[in-house]
Amino acid sequence: MLIPGSGPVAQLTQISAPLLFWAGLLLIPVAGFMAACARADHVPVWAAKVVVAGNALWVLASLALPLAGLIAPNGLGWSFVLIQAAAVALLAGLEWRAAQHRPAAV
Repeated sequence: MLIPGSGPVAQLTQISAPLLFWAGLLLIPVAGFMAACARADHVPVWAAKVVVAGNALWVLASLALPLAGLIAPNGLGWSFVLIQAAAVALLAGLEWRAAQHRPAAV
C-alpha cells in the first residue's frame, strides 16, 4: 500500500512521498523471501536470522530517521512511525522465538 498510497500518506504524515514509495518497493522482494521461507518445510537457520535481523534493522531505521532529524513527521506521522515500528518489533520477537523452538535446516 505504500507504493500507490505514498502521496496521500505523505500529505497526512509529513513523511516524504519518495521515502514511503521506495520503502514500499523495497518490501516487495522482502515479502517474497519471507513467503518462500514460510512455505518451506524446514527454514534454514541463516534465512530465519536474515528475517529477524531485517525486521530489527527496519525498526531501528524507522526510529533513527525522525530522531536524527532526517524526516520531520507531524503528530500523525509519529504515530504512523511508532505503530509500524512496534508491529515490526513484535513480529521480529515472535519470529525469533519461533526460530528458537522449531528445528531449522542448516
